[in-house]
Amino acid sequence: MRRASTYNRSRIDHLREDPEVGEGRLVLHYGKLSDLTSFHRLLHKIEPDEIYHLAGQSHVGLSFEIPEVTCQENGMATLHLLESLRELKVPTRLFLAASSEVFEAPSTGPQDESTRNPYGCAKAFAL
Repeated sequence: MRRASTYNRSRIDHLREDPEVGEGRLVLHYGKLSDLTSFHRLLHKIEPDEIYHLAGQSHVGLSFEIPEVTCQENGMATLHLLESLRELKVPTRLFLAASSEVFEAPSTGPQDESTRNPYGCAKAFAL
């Protein structure tokens, strides 16, 4: 979870309060995927069973304005995460979020490289 001056966890508060899910099963950790050293240390410290990778730049329109940042946050950060997981002693399941927006709003099907956008390229790299 990234640090912020205000916290808006309203979409997951019910999970944190649910005794079936809570009781230490859902634990949020602060971090930044671009901070490789501390992220690597955190993974080795907690040795998670599962990781839900929901981080990254997700605005397709913005991906055209900052394509390099989009690729760093969505593609390379995922590569670093996978490399850290590969070195763990415990098997860890990874859920990687993506959306149908990897192809923008194509007018034809099937989609191909011409219907891609920077967001889609970064997600394809991550997948």
